[in-house]
Amino acid sequence: MNLCTVDLGPNGSVTLCHEQIPMPREVTAEAAKRGWKQLIVGLRPESLELAPDGVPARVQVVEDVGADSFVFCSADLECGTVNLVARVDTRSAPTRDERISIRLRAAEAHLFDPNTGARVAVKA
Repeated sequence: MNLCTVDLGPNGSVTLCHEQIPMPREVTAEAAKRGWKQLIVGLRPESLELAPDGVPARVQVVEDVGADSFVFCSADLECGTVNLVARVDTRSAPTRDERISIRLRAAEAHLFDPNTGARVAVKA
C-alpha cells in the first residue's frame, strides 16, 4: 500500500496528489477528539492510474506479472518525495526512467491513525 502522512485541512479534508479527499464525519470527530493534526492516507496500487493530468513521477522499475504490471516510481507530493506503486495493464506499462503522470482514485483511500498506524474505522 502507498502511504503518505498529510495535514488535516480545516474543512475536514486532506489533500493528496492535488486531489481533495473528504473525511467522513466519524473520522473528523475522532481526529478532533484525539487532537490529530495529520492522518495517514493509504492507497493500494490499483487505486493509482496513469493519466495525463496527474502528478508527475519518474519510473524506477516496472515489474510485469502477467496481465498486470506494477510500476514503481517516485513523485513529489504534499508530504514530500515518495515512492509509489501503481498497478497498470501490461500493454500500457511505461518503461524505466520514463516520466509519467499519476492520478489517484480518492474514493478508494484508506485512513490510518497517525500515532499508531491503526486503520481508522469508518461506519458504512
